[in-house]
Amino acid sequence: MSDIRVALMTGTGQGIGAGCAREMAKAGYKVSLMSPSERSVNLAAELWGYRSTRYRS
Repeated sequence: MSDIRVALMTGTGQGIGAGCAREMAKAGYKVSLMSPSERSVNLAAELWGYRSTRYRS
Protein backbone atom coordinates (compact mmCIF):
# COMPACT_ATOMS: atom_id res chain seq x y z
CA MET A 1 0.00 0.00 0.00
CA SER A 2 1.18 3.50 -0.84
CA ASP A 3 1.97 6.14 1.76
CA ILE A 4 0.73 8.90 -0.56
CA ARG A 5 -2.40 10.56 0.82
CA VAL A 6 -4.87 11.92 -1.72
CA ALA A 7 -8.02 13.99 -1.19
CA LEU A 8 -10.60 14.41 -3.97
CA MET A 9 -12.49 17.58 -3.11
CA THR A 10 -15.48 19.28 -4.69
CA GLY A 11 -16.72 22.83 -4.22
CA THR A 12 -13.20 24.16 -3.72
CA GLY A 13 -13.78 27.45 -5.51
CA GLN A 14 -14.57 29.44 -2.36
CA GLY A 15 -15.62 29.37 1.26
CA ILE A 16 -15.52 26.18 3.30
CA GLY A 17 -14.44 24.03 0.35
CA ALA A 18 -11.44 26.25 -0.38
CA GLY A 19 -10.54 26.40 3.30
CA CYS A 20 -10.70 22.62 3.64
CA ALA A 21 -8.54 22.20 0.54
CA ARG A 22 -5.92 24.56 1.99
CA GLU A 23 -5.86 22.63 5.27
CA MET A 24 -5.59 19.25 3.53
CA ALA A 25 -2.69 20.55 1.42
CA LYS A 26 -0.96 21.87 4.57
CA ALA A 27 -1.42 18.42 6.14
CA GLY A 28 0.51 16.87 3.25
CA TYR A 29 -2.31 15.55 1.09
CA LYS A 30 -2.22 15.63 -2.70
CA VAL A 31 -5.44 17.55 -3.34
CA SER A 32 -7.61 17.33 -6.45
CA LEU A 33 -9.61 20.55 -6.75
CA MET A 34 -13.00 20.53 -8.48
CA SER A 35 -15.39 23.44 -8.87
CA PRO A 36 -17.86 24.60 -11.52
CA SER A 37 -16.10 27.97 -11.54
CA GLU A 38 -12.58 29.07 -12.46
CA ARG A 39 -11.89 29.98 -8.81
CA SER A 40 -10.43 26.54 -8.18
CA VAL A 41 -7.79 27.39 -10.79
CA ASN A 42 -6.83 30.41 -8.67
CA LEU A 43 -6.60 28.18 -5.60
CA ALA A 44 -4.37 25.74 -7.51
CA ALA A 45 -2.07 28.64 -8.38
CA GLU A 46 -1.98 29.64 -4.70
CA LEU A 47 -1.18 26.11 -3.51
CA TRP A 48 1.16 24.83 -6.22
CA GLY A 49 1.81 27.44 -8.86
CA TYR A 50 -1.00 26.07 -11.10
CA ARG A 51 -1.06 22.64 -12.65
CA SER A 52 -4.32 22.29 -14.52
CA THR A 53 -5.32 18.83 -15.74
CA ARG A 54 -8.69 19.92 -17.12
CA TYR A 55 -10.17 17.69 -19.77
CA ARG A 56 -10.13 19.22 -23.22
CA SER A 57 -12.03 17.66 -26.10
